Amino acid sequence: MTVKSDRNNAAGIVMLFICAASLLFMTYILTNSALVTGLCGIPLVILLALYWVSTGRTLTMDENGCTIRFLWFKKLFRWEDLQEKSVADYKSLSAHPMPYHGGVVFATKRMKRIGDSHPIYYSALRPFSSFYVYFHPEHLTEHRSYVKLYTVKESDFREKMSHWGIVLDGEGAVERTTAA
Repeated sequence: MTVKSDRNNAAGIVMLFICAASLLFMTYILTNSALVTGLCGIPLVILLALYWVSTGRTLTMDENGCTIRFLWFKKLFRWEDLQEKSVADYKSLSAHPMPYHGGVVFATKRMKRIGDSHPIYYSALRPFSSFYVYFHPEHLTEHRSYVKLYTVKESDFREKMSHWGIVLDGEGAVERTTAA
């Protein structure tokens, strides 16, 4: 099963980098100071790069684990090596304007309060030790355009996880069942 964000995400990232470059150029023109431009630009570029890494990867899941690819980087996370494999409910996060009501978070270390924020924020800070999938927002009745970030159909995803021996219980940690 291969999961990645849609092309709208890539276009959005390109636009963000263009806007950031324009903003930094204007900052340099107005202040005529490379120091001020650098002090403004370095954090902005770092944040954009973290967002790009968090949303621009390709996840390939199989019975062994998940292989993450980003540019030339490739890493396999074996299911048993992941300490956090949790189903999260995001319906109560009305302050965050995302259409997703649920998903699954995977990480090499335990996380506190899984459902308190969308995993994109956690993954942006830990892009090479965590990944996530969102469940396709079935609650959207009208055709509404949104960026699809690692979106999967919940029933298909749960079926694959079950087939590979991974039980998704929705109450936190997901445990791998032993083959009988």
